[in-house]
Amino acid sequence: MFWPEAINTTCYLKNKINIRSLVIRTLYELWKNKKSNISYFHPFGVQSFILNTKENLRKFDSKSDEGILLGYSQTSKAYRVYNSRTLVVEEANHVGFNDYNPDKKLSE
Repeated sequence: MFWPEAINTTCYLKNKINIRSLVIRTLYELWKNKKSNISYFHPFGVQSFILNTKENLRKFDSKSDEGILLGYSQTSKAYRVYNSRTLVVEEANHVGFNDYNPDKKLSE
């Protein structure tokens, strides 16, 4: 269902990382003449929590919606997330991620 999003994310990531070991700079660095920031990358399809700022919330309503990370915005520093409650792909800046991997040791 999300194949186009997966391909867009792959192209976005490919431009941000080194392609060959012989080339020290990435395509982004060659094009923009500045180092790319990759600290905001998360695995495709990871569970995410989107801050709900669009609706008027009551006292005991949930302030976040659960979703799935699909990629990164092409025009801003936002994430593209599939909202499981509204069933819509949206771009959001205020997103939390559940990157916990139970197979990975805590000392790593």
